[in-house]
Amino acid sequence: MWLQQGGKQADDAPYFIINKEAPFPNPAHSKSTEWLPLVSDAFLLQKKQAFGYFKTTKDMSSVCKEHFLRRSGVKMPVFMRFFTATFGREFPDSGRNSRGMAIKFYTGEGNYDIVGLQPVFCCWGLIQGLDVIRSQSWNSQNFLLDYNPVFDLLANTLEGSSLEMKLSCMSDVDPDYLECDLWSTIEKGEQISWAAHVQKMNPEEADPAKLWFTPFGVTKVWPRKRFPMHEFGKLVLNKKSRKLP
Repeated sequence: MWLQQGGKQADDAPYFIINKEAPFPNPAHSKSTEWLPLVSDAFLLQKKQAFGYFKTTKDMSSVCKEHFLRRSGVKMPVFMRFFTATFGREFPDSGRNSRGMAIKFYTGEGNYDIVGLQPVFCCWGLIQGLDVIRSQSWNSQNFLLDYNPVFDLLANTLEGSSLEMKLSCMSDVDPDYLECDLWSTIEKGEQISWAAHVQKMNPEEADPAKLWFTPFGVTKVWPRKRFPMHEFGKLVLNKKSRKLP
């Protein structure tokens, strides 16, 4: 909730707004449905999350204007979430679903947010986005999860053939094995870390006719032999977050 300045009229006093920029009368009260508090984006509370830090290992000022990436050795706290696209708390970590992550960097200039999904997406056109969401949702007739729409989508979408389907019995053994691994590793005092890399492509190299593919398409990845990976930082998770009910 934020304080919004008044308009151009003389009697336009400052007022409070919620996340969706809708006016809210009093910050001392919460949104509610009858007597139950209404929590916005409650589905995000079900995901795997942890605190840590990010440290730059290389000066990226040649390709980036973000202040904290323009010199080496900069360290800042981060908060990271791992999530699936449409599955909730009731589904196992091994469920077939799109995988994503969200990182909040607490920089000296303010919060910097990055959200990402799996490297290769299953469709090219934005108009197919609704079909992707619907294919992974519950059946509207019986409210059961139905994988037939997923198979239909991939079978009828040429670029979707690159997605590999894997079967695993891990969900029967430990449905929360990813979250257990995250929490137990931090509990033991160990760190979970990744090296951050970036690929560089000059404007004259981005011609689809020369590359045989559109470089900014979400269904393709850049070949690493032609566009090598350049390390520029290290991401570390080392502190558990407080779980909300």
